Amino acid sequence: MVLTPPRLSSIMCRIFAACSAWISLQHCQAKHRAFACLFLLSLIIMPFTPNAHAETASCKPWPLWQAYWSHFVQGDGRVIDHGEYAEPSYSEGQAYTLFFTLVANDRSRFDLILNWMQREMAQNDLTRFLPAWKWGQRQGSDWGVLDSNPASDADMWLAYTLLQAGKLWQAPEYTKLGQAVLQNIKQHELTYLPDAGVMLSPGAEGFNEAEMWRFNPSYLPMQQLRYFATQDSAGPWASIREHSLKMLNEVTPQGLVADWVAYHKPDGWGVDKVKGPLGSYDAIRVYLWAGMLHDKDPAKAKLLGRLKGMAQAIKALGHPPMQVNTLTGASEGAGPVGFSAAVLPYLQALKQTAALQAQNQRLQAGLQAGYFKDLLGDPPRYYDQVLGLFGQGWLEQRYASRRMAAWKRSGRAAAADA
Repeated sequence: MVLTPPRLSSIMCRIFAACSAWISLQHCQAKHRAFACLFLLSLIIMPFTPNAHAETASCKPWPLWQAYWSHFVQGDGRVIDHGEYAEPSYSEGQAYTLFFTLVANDRSRFDLILNWMQREMAQNDLTRFLPAWKWGQRQGSDWGVLDSNPASDADMWLAYTLLQAGKLWQAPEYTKLGQAVLQNIKQHELTYLPDAGVMLSPGAEGFNEAEMWRFNPSYLPMQQLRYFATQDSAGPWASIREHSLKMLNEVTPQGLVADWVAYHKPDGWGVDKVKGPLGSYDAIRVYLWAGMLHDKDPAKAKLLGRLKGMAQAIKALGHPPMQVNTLTGASEGAGPVGFSAAVLPYLQALKQTAALQAQNQRLQAGLQAGYFKDLLGDPPRYYDQVLGLFGQGWLEQRYASRRMAAWKRSGRAAAADA
């Protein structure tokens, strides 16, 4: 075999990862070392992937990730939102961070995040309980669950990441746990709409009223629904994906999506009467997920075409707006730097080169120095970092490598799963 520069770079990357892991191994318990040694060997001898650049990108230092971990993750694995009073933790933050530990191929941090989430948010048993949405300081001095209602976006990311970890690390315990979480989602978070079929509710309770059902479009990444359909072919995932695409088609008259929408009986999809036709912090993720769809996914072109309102707003303003009215198309304010990160995959997919460069420059300009070095925004907020990790990570191909196979599927697989 000829060691071309990309292959040589890939080997060096694996050796570097193996050396780093060996240092960590010295602190492992003896009973884990045999398995860990096999893992280290696999880093070096695993088959080469066709996309050497993508694999190399996943091994490069990632300053934003390291800064995020240092400032927002506690030593025991709790992800903290410093922007709120009492600095709570949310299941979404735990699930997102779990995903990024997988992207970083860092199993020790993966277990740290997972164990805290299971112990503190799921009564120490994720096979039976979905994680509580919010955890923090109660009245007085004790800490614990503040809102036990689960959030389906966190649960989806948790199940997806566990299933991927089981496959990519050859760890059946993660696969089994991911399957259990998926079953609990089906048991507790599905709702059935008259004349519209099955949908994923934002949580286990509190979102259905008399003849009105409320939904959060950003809780429904099409990639995950497609992947779940391949893992649970008898499940509702393909139907939920189809109904979600129809929902997005019907609630975006100006090419913009709201944070919350509603299904009304007998009128069908429309404005959520509680939150109104406003899109902001939640909805920005819809453009992010759409941009990250595989190019051969039949839904991608239609979805991007339906969501062009955000690209038009960015072109007019020079940045993503803080808030949009999905009925009138009006916008106001400048979105934080995390919004610019979130639209990077979306603008890349639309081939909006000038806008892509401008938002990436805004992202780079938002990086801090000093104590908050490599974090986004002033002050740095948890949500901006997460959007930055998703958007920047995608642009740098950090999880379009073999380690995140579900995000980089062949055209045939993407079409078959759609």
